[in-house]
Amino acid sequence: MAIRSLAIRSLAISFLAILAIGLAASTAAVAQTAPLPSPASTPWSGGYVGVTVGGAFGSRNVGYVGNDEAIIRRLTAVTSFAGSQPIPRHGLSVSGVTGGLVAGYDWRSGNIVAGLVADLNITSLAGRGSGTSVLLSPSYTHTASAQQRIGWWTTLRGRLGIVASERALVYATAGVALAEVRNSSSYRFDGPGGTVSGGLPGGSYNCTAPGIPCFTGSQSGVKFGFAAGLGAEISLDAQWSVSVEYLYVRLANRTATAAAVTVVTPGDPPSTYRASFGPTDFHTGRIGLIRRF
Repeated sequence: MAIRSLAIRSLAISFLAILAIGLAASTAAVAQTAPLPSPASTPWSGGYVGVTVGGAFGSRNVGYVGNDEAIIRRLTAVTSFAGSQPIPRHGLSVSGVTGGLVAGYDWRSGNIVAGLVADLNITSLAGRGSGTSVLLSPSYTHTASAQQRIGWWTTLRGRLGIVASERALVYATAGVALAEVRNSSSYRFDGPGGTVSGGLPGGSYNCTAPGIPCFTGSQSGVKFGFAAGLGAEISLDAQWSVSVEYLYVRLANRTATAAAVTVVTPGDPPSTYRASFGPTDFHTGRIGLIRRF
């Protein structure tokens, strides 16, 4: 998991490096080849609206905690089965396309531009991961899996920029973020065929192999966090510009509770466990078309 996290950080750093090089090259090209607009047509002040599209990705670790003694023993391999191993923590990677609307207002003083910006986005950002270990050697295993999906996300941010040329603005931005996050989890027992069950005060379960989920559950809700990043705009004329932006979004922790589908004895409370996803964070890279007023 550490190697995967390092790889993702490297990708993000590489993206920022490419962005910086691209901005420098674009600014230089504009400064050398494009005629400057008159002061009256300077675009870096006033209100604007636009559309954006891009991609997003993220990675996190998921762990499992039982809520009653029966499933605690199964998840942690406190069992009489020979060679039984606990369910391991595992990684979960999400990726997808994102697109939305943006609106804001800028104030310019000399070569400094300050402003407020808000956006609303829909996304296909989703992913899954699973952890498998031996339940009864050599033929039987058990697997816990987790899924995460982000339906929409929105930010309200301040931004502070420098006019690199009359047609190029580079800026940093930070603010608050909200997103709809849905997490789900399931547990299954695999092998040639058979049944495992557990029943203790507080809950019971009954699992059948092969591959039939015997615990399932999901939770969804709106989570609060922050967003920060870097960006640039290149003016096409006094009203239109194109933008490129990197944002890192980090939201509060999420969990999902999964409950036993069937129990040992009718009337037993179903065993339950929690899948802990940790903070929900993701990186985005977007391009936009901006109309200024």
